[in-house]
Amino acid sequence: MRRTSARGSGTARGERVLILSAGVGSGHNSAAAAVHQACAARTDIAEVQVLDVLQVSSVLYRALLGKGYFVLVEGLPWLVEWVTTSATRPSGAAAQSTPGHE
Repeated sequence: MRRTSARGSGTARGERVLILSAGVGSGHNSAAAAVHQACAARTDIAEVQVLDVLQVSSVLYRALLGKGYFVLVEGLPWLVEWVTTSATRPSGAAAQSTPGHE
């Protein structure tokens, strides 16, 4: 889905923001919408667009991504947890243990 908001036609000044999202769940969509809303409220931003990269991806890629995610969640939940934890850990923080081997 592509959503665009601008501060009126012909606005020449201000930043242009492109938000890339992957519509693989309501959390991703909600986050993109929140960033879009925050950007649209700023006076120094002239244009905001949200692009769901899955909508411009091939059908094969979308199918593999969707099925692969559920295979991971059901078969290797510790791996999903480790990736999520690693992605949200402040930079420079080292893991204290190997996933699945506490």
